[in-house]
Amino acid sequence: MRAKLPKGLGIWSAFWLLNANKPLDWPADGEIDIMENVGFDPYTVFGTVHTAKYNHLIGTQIGKKLRVKTPQEFHTYTLNWTPTYIRIYIDNVNMFTYIKSDPSIEAWPFDSEMNIFLNVAVGGNFG
Repeated sequence: MRAKLPKGLGIWSAFWLLNANKPLDWPADGEIDIMENVGFDPYTVFGTVHTAKYNHLIGTQIGKKLRVKTPQEFHTYTLNWTPTYIRIYIDNVNMFTYIKSDPSIEAWPFDSEMNIFLNVAVGGNFG
């Protein structure tokens, strides 16, 4: 995705994947955040995975953040998702890599269909 990010207190922009299972069992079914940016920290972009084993509800969430000097200018946000790793890039710079070192479904629920989302929320528990 190539995008300019909006700015403003309370804004929560995201480009992400969520498992297509119905009904969804989050976080066990998996989520990949390619890009998240929140208004209270406008120069930081987050890349994260959420699984049953790794999520903020149990204090084990894993991901990275990267400072972006000009988030309101165009940047390219990329996901490289393979059977053995997930890599997230900003402008072709790898900011986060998640390797399938634990093949359990609790650590790697990323072998099924996912839906892709692009959204801007106002408020929420992160924004």
